[in-house]
Amino acid sequence: MRVDRRRPDRTKIFGWASRLTSNGLCLIVFPEGTRSRDGRVGRFKGGSFYLALEAGLPVVPISVVGSRHVMLKGRLATYPGNVKLVVHDPIDTGGMADADAREFAERVRRIIAPIAESDVEAAPPDRAPSSAVEALRRA
Repeated sequence: MRVDRRRPDRTKIFGWASRLTSNGLCLIVFPEGTRSRDGRVGRFKGGSFYLALEAGLPVVPISVVGSRHVMLKGRLATYPGNVKLVVHDPIDTGGMADADAREFAERVRRIIAPIAESDVEAAPPDRAPSSAVEALRRA
């Protein structure tokens, strides 16, 4: 489900997420809302963490390293490359319903960011966009 960032419908989002999790499905959330150009991890938004805290859902932080070299921001093309996922220990949120979602989001960010940013100094390969991608961009 995509979320309209200008007018997020919290009732709809939380209802949808509750239905998923009550059916035993997992939710994958990218709490920054967008990718950075330089590979640095931005501030996490609190909404998904609020949901996890209220529902008592465990949170499994995942650091993604190298994806910015495979799919450059602003381009539709993907390129060959290596991406590493580091799955961190789950965080049990049971009994944390009264915790501050933004503080919890920052706690999770501090787990993810050091590894996710481990390739920040590596410049992305210079990849010229294909003519098809350029045509789409101009359209």
